[in-house]
Amino acid sequence: MVTIDRQNWFGSIFRKISLNLKTLFDSNMATIGISSSHYWILKLLWKEEGRTQKQLVSNLSVKPASLTGMIDNMVEKGWLKRIPDANDARANRIFLTEKGRELEKLAADIIEECEDTVCKGLTTEEIEVFRPLLMKVLKNLEA
Repeated sequence: MVTIDRQNWFGSIFRKISLNLKTLFDSNMATIGISSSHYWILKLLWKEEGRTQKQLVSNLSVKPASLTGMIDNMVEKGWLKRIPDANDARANRIFLTEKGRELEKLAADIIEECEDTVCKGLTTEEIEVFRPLLMKVLKNLEA
């Protein structure tokens, strides 16, 4: 059995990291007008456009009404467009506009800046050891 330092148990450390990383991410993304909620939707669409809102709800684990509001906002900003599904009149497929596609490079640069901040002071060797360890922890928690 592992002895737990109640002040610095992993859950507490991960929570602090998560909160600080979200703050860093949100403040940096705000410089290009993207919220973290917008980013995760865009990220899925940069990978594969034409997903239905139902698919996005499933992938993002959000409530349908919340996603509808976010997509409405992103359509208003000119980043996305809804196109009715040819096979299902009840469904819309979500596509990027040119403006939405242009955000990918800007967001990638910000992700790189955030990663640099997170890894500041770590050697390449430490990062190569640390990332697989974090992936093991994530796998444990997802199981």
